[in-house]
Amino acid sequence: FMLFILLCLMSSSAGAAEIERALSGDTLILTDGLTLKLEGIRASTDQAREGLHNLTAHQVIDIRHATTDRYGRTTGQVYITAKTIWLQEEMLKSGLAFVFPPTGSESNIADMLRIESSARRDHKGIWGDPAYADIPADQAITHVGAFAFVTGTVTKVDDAKDATHLNFGDDWRKDFTITIAAHDRHFFRKARIDMSDYEGKKIRVRGIVKHNFGGMIEVTHPAQIEILR
Repeated sequence: FMLFILLCLMSSSAGAAEIERALSGDTLILTDGLTLKLEGIRASTDQAREGLHNLTAHQVIDIRHATTDRYGRTTGQVYITAKTIWLQEEMLKSGLAFVFPPTGSESNIADMLRIESSARRDHKGIWGDPAYADIPADQAITHVGAFAFVTGTVTKVDDAKDATHLNFGDDWRKDFTITIAAHDRHFFRKARIDMSDYEGKKIRVRGIVKHNFGGMIEVTHPAQIEILR
């Protein structure tokens, strides 16, 4: 199996492994003892763990675009071999998971966001739970340290040397801000996004809320931002 992982890292080709159990809604334990994280999603509820267990118990899977994260876990896009079921899709469309903030290297990120959006629209799973509801930008400061979906209208885009700031009010000392570091701007250029176009738009941003006067989310990839209108 370790040879398989090395080959995947080199070629992004698929390979087979067998599941022992679901550790959580986004993490599996393989029969050889290795930990496998479903790339690009987060699913932490007991219902999600049960759902993943029901999908994968004693199944043989393919891991595509395999890599190793900073915790030493194998991560990738995961498919049940016999049924050609894409696990990320199943968890997202059931409303048991959400797309976790990307680093820019995740596979299938656009498809995952599309599937999540459909589940959100239909209020499936977690999307019927107030704990996962959008938070108005002026209330983000009360959620410091938590992952949140924050919505509001961008009033000004400030393009500084070290970062671009999307401001949600007239006073950055008390209003919510999105910060995009200079070294992450290339992801927006690659996606053909002019960040000045966010000005005046109502958007939803996902990420960890940090304390920065009125609250702040650091965005590393445009997939963290959705234009609502």
